[in-house]
Amino acid sequence: MIIPSLLPILVPIVIAFGMNALMGPGAGIKALGGLLIGTIVTGLFVAISMCTGGGAWDNAKKYIEEGNFGGKGSDAHKAAVTGDTVGDPYKDTAGPAINPLIKITISSHCCSSRCYRPLRSSAPWRGAVTGSQRC
Repeated sequence: MIIPSLLPILVPIVIAFGMNALMGPGAGIKALGGLLIGTIVTGLFVAISMCTGGGAWDNAKKYIEEGNFGGKGSDAHKAAVTGDTVGDPYKDTAGPAINPLIKITISSHCCSSRCYRPLRSSAPWRGAVTGSQRC
C-alpha cells in the first residue's frame, strides 16, 4: 500500500527532473503541465463514469425488484444483485476517491515547482517575482 500511495507524489517529481535531464532546462515544467492537465481531465471523467455507473447498477437492481424483467428470484435479479455488489463500492468509494488523487498530484507539483525551473531566465524580472534560489 505504500507504493500506490507514493505514486501521485513521485510521478510529478520524476517526470519534471527526468525531462529536464533528457531534454534540457525548462522541458520539465512543460512536461509537468501536460501531466497535470491529463490528470485533471482523465481523473474527472473516470470519477464521473464510476459514480454514474455504480448508480446505474444500483438503480437496475431496484428496477428489477419492482417486478420488471421477472422480478425477484429471476435470473435478471441474480445478475442485478451481482451488479449492485460491484456498483455500491464504485459509486460510494472508488469514484469519489479520484478527487483526492487529483488534489495530491497537483499539490505535490505546486509545493516543489521552484525546483523545476531553469537556473537562468531570459526575462530579467522573473527572478524578482519567483525567487532567484534553486533547490
